[in-house]
Amino acid sequence: MSFFKYGNEDFVFSKLPYTFQRRLIHLASEQEKFDCYSSLFITDNYGAYPPASRAVCKEREYDCIQYFEDGPLTFSPTWQSVLLVDDILDKRKPLFINDTLILHLKYTRYSQFKSLIFGSYSRLVLYGGLIRSYHRWTWDEVKILMHDKVKQVRIMNVIEVNPKDYDDVVNFVLRFGRDVDCKLV
Repeated sequence: MSFFKYGNEDFVFSKLPYTFQRRLIHLASEQEKFDCYSSLFITDNYGAYPPASRAVCKEREYDCIQYFEDGPLTFSPTWQSVLLVDDILDKRKPLFINDTLILHLKYTRYSQFKSLIFGSYSRLVLYGGLIRSYHRWTWDEVKILMHDKVKQVRIMNVIEVNPKDYDDVVNFVLRFGRDVDCKLV
């Protein structure tokens, strides 16, 4: 049984070293435990889903071009996949995001699916609405999404901050400007 082709040679799984075989099997089983995405747009708004699906960017060819397109003060979020919150909640399968996470929530509370989102994403965009009935992010929710690898953040929404967290928010904003690549919009 042919495992994969490289040039003119056929690699056969049975001829690979045993430890390498075990590692491949382990990796294959781990990948089935979660869905991997590079750039993901998540929404609960059925009105926003079709335009977001049409705006899918298949691939970012060069990161340096994206850097120049973004500019020094802001960044242009692009995504390769769009998911509805209802689909995420139905599947209950964790999502691993490694580049850009965009959350556009209108009704759903983030707490309903926060345990299903993880990854090493470096760009975070939080959309919502200024209308009271739309989802408003809390400072605790934003802190959960802001892990150490996040360097670019765009918040297009209202964040509810308790008075006891004012110092924490100010310290976060002051610490966030730690690098030339860090952007907080």
